[in-house]
Amino acid sequence: MENEVRVIIVQEMGHDYRKAKNFGKIISYSRQPVNIFSHKELDNFSNWLNENVKQEDFLLFSGNILLNCIAFNFMVSKFGRIKYLTYNQKSRNYKAAEFHNVD
Repeated sequence: MENEVRVIIVQEMGHDYRKAKNFGKIISYSRQPVNIFSHKELDNFSNWLNENVKQEDFLLFSGNILLNCIAFNFMVSKFGRIKYLTYNQKSRNYKAAEFHNVD
């Protein structure tokens, strides 16, 4: 489905992401360590974002902070906003939030 909402996980870290499926289909860039000092790896990641991330998708922050920052910046720059999920430890549920770029 072309317009199916997805939950983008930059790097799966072994957490239980099942409840995030309530917001869309989960897709992830990596389940392995990513060498953030490799220009080729960062280029691969940037290309993956460009090919896979759509405006209606959610970002779920997980894994390497630099990769999450790159994904955040990519989405805000390309779409003017980002939808993301935060996890509430007390309720053990995800909550949707949105950030808009202010020019």
